[in-house]
Amino acid sequence: SSNNIAAAQGGEVSSPSADVALNTGTGSTPKAGVTASATNAQPSNQQQKQQQQNKKQLSAVEIAAQQRKIRQQRQLQSSSAIKIQSLYRAYASNSALRDSQGELFDRRLSDLATLGALLTKAGSCADYVPPPATVTVLSVQLLYLTRRTKWNRRRGDLGSTTTSAGSTASSNLMLLPLDSTNMTRLAKYLTLVILPGMTADDDNMDPLLPWLDDALVGRRRVDHLLTLCMEALTGSSAVSTKEVDTTTGEAVGNLFRLVTGADREKRARAAILKYCRNKLILPRGMIDITTPGQTMDTYPGGGEGTGNLDLIRRTRTLLLYGICGGRPIPDNAERNREKCVSDRDRARADRSVSLLLDVLIGVQGKKAASVYSADLEGKLLSRFVEEILSVPLLTWKISAVTVKRLTTPAPAPGTNGVIPFVDMLRAFASQHAEELSRGGVRSILPTTDVPPTKCPALAVMCLLANAVQMGQVCVPINGSDPKRFDFRATNLFFLLMASLVDSAPIGSLSSRHSAVEWVSHGTHSTPIVLSVVVIDQCKALVIDSYVRNLFKCAIDEDIIGVDSIISDKNSKDKKYEDEMAQLGGTSA
Repeated sequence: SSNNIAAAQGGEVSSPSADVALNTGTGSTPKAGVTASATNAQPSNQQQKQQQQNKKQLSAVEIAAQQRKIRQQRQLQSSSAIKIQSLYRAYASNSALRDSQGELFDRRLSDLATLGALLTKAGSCADYVPPPATVTVLSVQLLYLTRRTKWNRRRGDLGSTTTSAGSTASSNLMLLPLDSTNMTRLAKYLTLVILPGMTADDDNMDPLLPWLDDALVGRRRVDHLLTLCMEALTGSSAVSTKEVDTTTGEAVGNLFRLVTGADREKRARAAILKYCRNKLILPRGMIDITTPGQTMDTYPGGGEGTGNLDLIRRTRTLLLYGICGGRPIPDNAERNREKCVSDRDRARADRSVSLLLDVLIGVQGKKAASVYSADLEGKLLSRFVEEILSVPLLTWKISAVTVKRLTTPAPAPGTNGVIPFVDMLRAFASQHAEELSRGGVRSILPTTDVPPTKCPALAVMCLLANAVQMGQVCVPINGSDPKRFDFRATNLFFLLMASLVDSAPIGSLSSRHSAVEWVSHGTHSTPIVLSVVVIDQCKALVIDSYVRNLFKCAIDEDIIGVDSIISDKNSKDKKYEDEMAQLGGTSA
């Protein structure tokens, strides 16, 4: 254009098109003189606003407000810095205090072990018993080292696991996750400090007796100690090695057997037995009140939080969510079968179930005859069937030794050689006779903690599978030895099996590779694909060899006279045989 030609010759351009080219950067590039003259001629809007702001004068009130805002920001920054520094100093000092207390606690335990070894070597005493004052100091130290405070939050999560159903696997939310160090400390503490005084002949050396006399502080210390031991035995926050688990489990097991009367050689004092039994195996709703006028609030151990120490409930939670990665049925169960449960998980579960069996079998012994009523004994044995035998894949999660112990006569005094498995089934049938008669097995078994959407096997189906598996290895029931066959026990077993089969899903005994069960949720239903491994365990009820052994034991050939009937044939028998032969020859 003519404007572009003039710009190229060095002339001035005053047309609007030239201004657009200069401001937007489009079109041909002008010379420097042209740009400067055009810019000076017409200043931009931004420059005009800047000039207006410079001309504007701030008032004294506005200047004071700005200064006040600056001072407030500086004060906020200063207070924030002081708070951060104080929190860090508190965290660092408390962490250092906890570490120093841990080292002091370890040195004291080492000194006690050395002193006991020297006294034993010198022949002064069989076992050194620390004074009650020393026991109290060490107990307070251990509870401090394992309790959760606001200064050790970064050391790990709460010692609890929230299950898929919303239940909490851990009993106490104030406990730290138990690592190998604290687990080892607990084992040494029980072995060197607590157990010697409780088994001593002198009542004044028992540390738990003065604690129980103090209803406020002392009993709370006992509760915290029992909670710590329960967490080490069945809690999901216990993270350590298999060797440490074994050592700590043995120490905790010795304490629980002592305070529940399950130990055949030693026994705690009567006051300790009464208090700890109501904490560990007599939870809320099952308190055995033997004194007239005694209520739940006045009975020892009947306060709030009693169910947190319920050994049966905690063992069930461990079997469901404390092992196998928190899954009631592992994802690789169909592929790996029994190997889906690791050795460490099986050892933990087996240790807890064995302790529970010791306690329940001890209930049947002569020592507990004056403490437990017959009805309460039946309730405890029935609870084992309801809450433990209804755990899916139970026979895989515990050892074969424990399964054999369940299915063989108990050697404990006062049990009369009763098979624990059969006795538990008998107690279960006696406690729930009305529900079993009308086919309401499902209403008896717990289902809230194991929803079908998370565990693809109903509780009645799991109970059927576990009962079938144990019935196969129980010699008085499986018919493998006719001389040891127990007709009454077998009759009871199959009556219960008939009730369970009638209440179990149809797919429990299906020959198909998979089966579906519909679960109702209000007005709609959800299909659940049943677990293949649990179905296989249920179908063992109709296995050929098992049924054949039972028929051999059930049929007495001498009484029926099978040989004489076969050898003596009359004309009717021969005629019937001829007819059957003809029909067999003409059939397709």
